[in-house]
Amino acid sequence: MNKFIKYYLLFLPLFSLIGILASISRSVYQDSYVEEFLIVSAALDLIIYLLGFKYTLDRKITALCALLLASALIGLSNNDISRRFITDFTLPFFFFVKVLVFKKYWSTADFGKYVKVYVNLAFYGSIILLPITYYLFTSSNHSRLAIFPPMELPFANFMLSNTFYVIISFFVILLYGKRAQLVSAIVVFLCYTFVFKRKQIVKFLFIFLVAVVVAFYVFENYSKNLAVSRLKNTFDLFKSEESTNSNIDQISAGRFNEFETILAQMRPEDYFLGKGMGFVYNVDTGGEYIKTSNAHFSPIGFLSKYGLIFTLFVYYFLFSIFLKTNKALLRDRNYVIALGVSVFIFLESFFSYALFVTPILPVALGMMLSLQKKQNMLRTARRNATQSISK
Repeated sequence: MNKFIKYYLLFLPLFSLIGILASISRSVYQDSYVEEFLIVSAALDLIIYLLGFKYTLDRKITALCALLLASALIGLSNNDISRRFITDFTLPFFFFVKVLVFKKYWSTADFGKYVKVYVNLAFYGSIILLPITYYLFTSSNHSRLAIFPPMELPFANFMLSNTFYVIISFFVILLYGKRAQLVSAIVVFLCYTFVFKRKQIVKFLFIFLVAVVVAFYVFENYSKNLAVSRLKNTFDLFKSEESTNSNIDQISAGRFNEFETILAQMRPEDYFLGKGMGFVYNVDTGGEYIKTSNAHFSPIGFLSKYGLIFTLFVYYFLFSIFLKTNKALLRDRNYVIALGVSVFIFLESFFSYALFVTPILPVALGMMLSLQKKQNMLRTARRNATQSISK
């Protein structure tokens, strides 16, 4: 198992960079490779599950399977069996399974060493692909750029080691045009400053202020840039005195309309049980209706598809990990990086469908669980040793 996971982890940043090229292809040439990506990802996840099967024999997985089975049965009665129906099962199932497998893997593997490899590939790869992205978008007269680069782990790592590279990472995220990632990066940076750098808060707030000033300068002087123009339009709409649904929907890039569309199709019982796997809805994109499935606002997506119990189960699972963080764990550099990545993607999930599809998240959550277990074992050993001495 360990050997396969080692190679899988090395492949992960490359796979994410290929995702940038696939996004370019879909936006510029209308060639979608989503299904191919899902097949490759599912095949790798299945191998991880089979190799680490004994580590997934857990009550949480049993509860998850029961909830997914209920959603599948409801989906069979409400929806067509399609590719979406299958991925509605595989994505959450493999997500939880991988968290437990990586929990075991990181008990012996070196997470810090892996971080260095991932950061070098993902960070510099994202920078190298930036000019290629802009060339292809501008040459095809595209006016909108919004791509997720694999910057969550590099950003979390640089927060602990290199302020200059944090700023570079911030602008790489900005230039790729994904507002969800940009907002999440800002929130994570501010939280990190207030939690870990309170004694240097003036310094870090000054750095943040400089970054904001530079960003505004870029907005004013490079407003025709594909990513900058999108962000600037959002700020302009936000400052507008109008507060119509149309205006709000433009600010949210259709998220508000998506939210209204889903709620309009929900019956009272659907809030509890969900509409089942394979649930799709038509969203108005300005006169043209497109069929979609995964809501950008993840809570409403989970609620509409799987129901309230599953939604609570997902967030209970995440918060049960986050809330076990203590001062001793926060002194561990690897734990802080894993926590930063997890919170980063958790925040992204309120603006995009990120929880089950961002491959680095179960890796980071598994690392957190591994260190939490190790700390509990040390506490138990000390307690037993103390009791033995006292006897």
